[in-house]
Amino acid sequence: QELILSKQLCEDCNLKLEALQVEYVVATNTIKLLSEQNAQLGIDVQLCDARIQSLSSSTNDSNELLSSLRLDLEAKTAEAQSYQSDLESIKNKYECALSEWESTRQVHIVLQNRKDFELQELESKALISQEKILNLNKKLVAGDAEAKG
Repeated sequence: QELILSKQLCEDCNLKLEALQVEYVVATNTIKLLSEQNAQLGIDVQLCDARIQSLSSSTNDSNELLSSLRLDLEAKTAEAQSYQSDLESIKNKYECALSEWESTRQVHIVLQNRKDFELQELESKALISQEKILNLNKKLVAGDAEAKG
């Protein structure tokens, strides 16, 4: 029964591993996408800064645009910080899942080793039993020969 439980645990481990691999691919793709968006936001921030500097020497009408650009820059900065936070969250989730998988794998190894040890014990007991049966058969043959003789 422990072998069945060990096999079930192994199958569960494999299913968890497959799920973790899918989560890893999704997390990796999300990280790549967020990194690209973060890089684009960095370019947008630089463009906004350049526009702000060129408009600062303009007329009062330009000051309104400057204000708008500053608000846009603040919004983009907040968005970039949000992406960075999402990135950290995904990284932490992946590291946690990887740790859980490793822990499950270690449990499986321990159970497999225990199963192997118990199997060796059973094989050893079977060999001893076979030897006893052979000895009893020899005694039985000798007793039959003695009874006939």
